[in-house]
Amino acid sequence: MNIGHKFGAGFLLVSMFSLCVGLNGFLQMDQDISIGGALIFAMYMSPFIFIYGICISWLISRKVKPVDPGKIGLYIALHGLGGLPFAVLSLSSQSSAAFLFAAGLGAFLAILFALIELGLIYITKKARIG
Repeated sequence: MNIGHKFGAGFLLVSMFSLCVGLNGFLQMDQDISIGGALIFAMYMSPFIFIYGICISWLISRKVKPVDPGKIGLYIALHGLGGLPFAVLSLSSQSSAAFLFAAGLGAFLAILFALIELGLIYITKKARIG
């Protein structure tokens, strides 16, 4: 498992998610968030994804090798469980809906991280890039 795949997946995930947040605010007239807001969002999300996400992914890849075809589902599911603690960010809101939304968002982002990483592994294994 190459750590470059994890950094590449983290960079792509932060970029895609920040652009989606920025474009969502740009397309809706009642919000002030724009491309500048997406860059600010990326600055706050990048450390979380790079520090927490890459460490969790590295720990998972130490036990489960995603290159084995039978273990890809387990690898993705463990990433989803690793993303659930993202809900800690919503504890100050005192709302159970915000807590569940943040947990679901964290699991979704972690699964997306794993899928991007598996895609990068596949592309570099087939020698199409690098």
